[in-house]
Amino acid sequence: MNEIRVFKFFKIVYSFGMMNQPLDVSTLIVGAGPVGATLALALAQAGVKSAIVDTCDPAQVLKKEFDGRTIAISHGSHLIFKALGLWEELSSFVEPIKKIHISQANYLGYVHYDEKDSDGFAMGYIIENRHLRRILFKAIFNNPLINCRISNHVKSLDRQPFFIEATLEQQEKLKVPLVVAADGRNSITRQQAGLKAHAWSYQQIALVGVLKTEFPHENIAFEHFLPSGPLALLPMQNDLCSFVWSIDKQFGEHLLTLSEQEFSDQLRASFGDYLGKFELASQRWSYPLGGILVPQLIAERLALIGDAAHVIHPVAGQGLNLGFRDAVTLAEVLVDAARVGIDIGSAQVLERYQRWRRFDVLTLTSVTDLLVRSFSNDSKLIGNLRMIGLRLTHRLPVLKRVMTQHAMGLLGEKPRLLQGLPL
Repeated sequence: MNEIRVFKFFKIVYSFGMMNQPLDVSTLIVGAGPVGATLALALAQAGVKSAIVDTCDPAQVLKKEFDGRTIAISHGSHLIFKALGLWEELSSFVEPIKKIHISQANYLGYVHYDEKDSDGFAMGYIIENRHLRRILFKAIFNNPLINCRISNHVKSLDRQPFFIEATLEQQEKLKVPLVVAADGRNSITRQQAGLKAHAWSYQQIALVGVLKTEFPHENIAFEHFLPSGPLALLPMQNDLCSFVWSIDKQFGEHLLTLSEQEFSDQLRASFGDYLGKFELASQRWSYPLGGILVPQLIAERLALIGDAAHVIHPVAGQGLNLGFRDAVTLAEVLVDAARVGIDIGSAQVLERYQRWRRFDVLTLTSVTDLLVRSFSNDSKLIGNLRMIGLRLTHRLPVLKRVMTQHAMGLLGEKPRLLQGLPL
């Protein structure tokens, strides 16, 4: 808690030129997770003020204990954090992904990506969730243009013709032209706006944790498809590997009852011998897996970003990167509107955001869903078709390059921050 007091009472004072003077607008962001924090920091970089509200306990956000979750930061997201001035601090905690190997159990054929498919850049970076969130959390507290209302919540939203009045705890009221929902898959803000979400379950849980492997990972990210669900091994610092095993719920719960040695042996038997023997280096955690798609990303003076707008299967490790692209796209749309005096909460501004994001969200949701459903079965016919698809992809450089660019977050019209450029 001492760290939080430092954030509140010793905020960094920035000097701004004429283009960086605070604009006479503000945005209420509901949710101070990585996506909401990224939006607030992106807006602040351009001089746009915001308030950010979250019910979280700062002590829990800043605690140092590992919770099993690691994040794959795409190359595009790395450029975002570089442009926001955060990458130098983040880089101390990341391990680059230099190669990706995709295979399926019981069938020949694979796809192997390396740096020549990505113009010599790392295809991504693995970081523990706790480090990413802590650094972003500190950054929003240290920014004078971000009004942090932490351990607080929005009780109601009252829409008026030219603003929204948000009532917080203890009857505190904020009047803003725009509210942004970044409050997760069960977004209360989305529900208050009456935006319908299509949700589904994969009847799977994700088993996560950290392994010590006999042989070094060589910065390779592995995605091995099993009939029961995909198993990913991701390179971490100190030659450790994070595992994400998406598996049938009932069998997954059984695996959690095994001893550490029995679990490690089962994991190795499912993955293969490429990395030698496995030894658990952490606890095991489990998380339920499902998907959410919200057809409308906007409502009157409201925009959705991150898990409030979409939740995808972790098979490709792209869920959070999708949210970061939401955040920087919305930031650019709002900043462009503010600089020419357009109401940032107007329908025309929000519709531009929705049009820009719709294709990326729908494409990635469909691709990840198709991957899970087509690989998680025992059909020999489908298995052979998958084998042919993997072999063709591996042998067609153009197709590999397109898929690599998509995984790196570099396809389509890119907002400025996603290009590493300031707003």
